[in-house]
Amino acid sequence: MIVLAIGFDDCIGKPINLIDLKKTILKFKNTHLFNTTYYDDSYSDNLDLYHRLVSKSKEEFEKDHDRLTQMTESFDLEDDALKEFEELSHKIKGYSATICFESVRCIAYNLEHITANKYIKRDKDLDIIRNLIGLLKIQFDKSIEYCQLPPTKVGGL
Repeated sequence: MIVLAIGFDDCIGKPINLIDLKKTILKFKNTHLFNTTYYDDSYSDNLDLYHRLVSKSKEEFEKDHDRLTQMTESFDLEDDALKEFEELSHKIKGYSATICFESVRCIAYNLEHITANKYIKRDKDLDIIRNLIGLLKIQFDKSIEYCQLPPTKVGGL
């Protein structure tokens, strides 16, 4: 209640859209809620933080992608293997959403959904899963490439 009383009555859900985030910040910029001492129009601190998040996510993705690939090479349909696969897919979906890698998030969502509902019937489905895992890597690499562009080329932020 105290938070609402002082004006914090807005939210931004995941996945975070950078344009919505900027609009929300600017909406409060000239109010008593926003301490302008900490505001920096250059976004350099935020961009540095974003790049660190992307870098950490890249490290995690490489481990998670390797594990998913390894699992499909000797895939068994035991519940434990499916559960681990589902959890890894969910993890990738989460950090991809956090760093605004929407195409990666969508692929990870589909992988999570397939395994959560135990749709795997063996060869045909396993080929689809392998293709999705390959596409996951391609899209992640493209997203990494894109986020290394100068800030003026990334949505004007």
